[in-house]
Amino acid sequence: MLNQIRKLVWVNMCNMGGINVARYSKDKKKIRNVWLMSIVRLLLIGMGITYFTMLSYGLTQIGYAQIIPAYLVTITSIFILVFSLLKAGSILFEIHTYDLLISMPISPRVIVASRFLSIYVGNAVLSLLAIIPGMIIYGMDQKPGISFYVMMSFGVFLLPLIPITIATAIGAIVIGVGSRMRHKNLAIIFFSFALTAGAIAFSIISGQSAEGMTQNDLANLSNHIADIIYQIYPPAKLFSLGVTEQNYGAYMGFAGISIGIFLLFVEIVQRLYVTICNAIHATNTKNNYVMQELKSNSIRMAFYKKEIKRYISSGVYVMNTAIGYLMLIAMSVAICFVGVEEVEKVMEIPHVLTNYLPFALAAMCCVNSTTGCSISIEGKQWWIPKTMPVPTKVILDSKIMVNLTVALPAIFISEIFVLFSVKGDLLTSLYLIGIPLVYSFFTSVLGITINLHMPMFQWESETTVVKQSGASFLVLLMNIVALVIPVVFLVITKNLNLVYSMTILIMTILTIVLYHWNNSWDLRKLD
Repeated sequence: MLNQIRKLVWVNMCNMGGINVARYSKDKKKIRNVWLMSIVRLLLIGMGITYFTMLSYGLTQIGYAQIIPAYLVTITSIFILVFSLLKAGSILFEIHTYDLLISMPISPRVIVASRFLSIYVGNAVLSLLAIIPGMIIYGMDQKPGISFYVMMSFGVFLLPLIPITIATAIGAIVIGVGSRMRHKNLAIIFFSFALTAGAIAFSIISGQSAEGMTQNDLANLSNHIADIIYQIYPPAKLFSLGVTEQNYGAYMGFAGISIGIFLLFVEIVQRLYVTICNAIHATNTKNNYVMQELKSNSIRMAFYKKEIKRYISSGVYVMNTAIGYLMLIAMSVAICFVGVEEVEKVMEIPHVLTNYLPFALAAMCCVNSTTGCSISIEGKQWWIPKTMPVPTKVILDSKIMVNLTVALPAIFISEIFVLFSVKGDLLTSLYLIGIPLVYSFFTSVLGITINLHMPMFQWESETTVVKQSGASFLVLLMNIVALVIPVVFLVITKNLNLVYSMTILIMTILTIVLYHWNNSWDLRKLD
């Protein structure tokens, strides 16, 4: 049994990391894509290590080093929870490999254990990268005993257990409830959005608990921050007491709760796994079909309808590409009700939010793009569109239209709240509308460009192509570069009108150039 689990975990990790492609593929293009994806991952890892290092160092500089362990545990747990929430349920109950494995002489217990371990390994690495920098900085500042390092070392591997359990349980409930409804994919997407919106609202409400502090509160800010952390994530208190005060009872309590909750949930899933999978992937049919009038569409509209149906059929696809626009609406609503002026007063930096607001809105539009994997998501069915006697422009336009279908309504809704709350002249309003719009068109076209150069048609899970493909990572990085450059110029020149106008002009030109370049491709040669 243990040998089967080990082999399945290794296969899962190799597939997710592209190791098998790099080792055995003879296609140089695919091997290049794997290496590019590895480079992107290393860059993201470097950014993450830098963030946690600077965070820990900043706390030591202001005299709050004692809260570093609790702070790191909470932040890392939230990161793990968010990332696992978007993929844990779909990985655990993924149907394609389930059908293959369940027909083999492998027990459901082995399948469940291997999938949980696959999820755990990735999150344990994330925990390791987040905790080690803070642990080193805390140790240099506080000079703790050897027991601190021992408990922190074990804590790194205990930390992901509770977030994984919560994320998987929520994911399973969402998938299970949605699967019993008539339009199961739409129901799953709705529940996922509701949970995400709830998480955003909770973070805003939690953040407001620091408002209205008195002088005595400011004098005891460290304790106040610690109390907020413990309210958000109670296990962090047990962990912090254990590692900073050598309270072995509290540490064993943290370890016992983490391991106990995880093993209990794994046992429940193991017993009900086959029943859950069969229920989730069952198809309900009715015998009341009535022949109605047939309708015809233009070629472009027919392809667009096909693309939009493919898009909403995947909860993973929708959640990972629409999350930015959900955040855009949430941020706009918050600005409307809190007020830009009040936020600037709290920050004690006049006009800073007003000056950078167009780029802040555009950043939410660039979190992810449906087009970054819209070609790869075709998978083994790619031969159908590429062999049709249809111009490349029509096929690619239909994919761009899907991203704009998601982007434009979100931008329209957010602009209503922003323009209502921001009192500016006509030119300011045009910038607030124009910059998010040009970036939404740019990222739509850029996603196609990168996916044409980095397609990935051999995949087993939609999570792999949507979240872990080199094209998706590269689109995100290029969007960040496209946002950072004008912001840097704005900081240097302080000339709002010049930077805003040049940004709109340059991004429009780049979008047009990339658009025509994409349409010149011969899709029949893309495989």
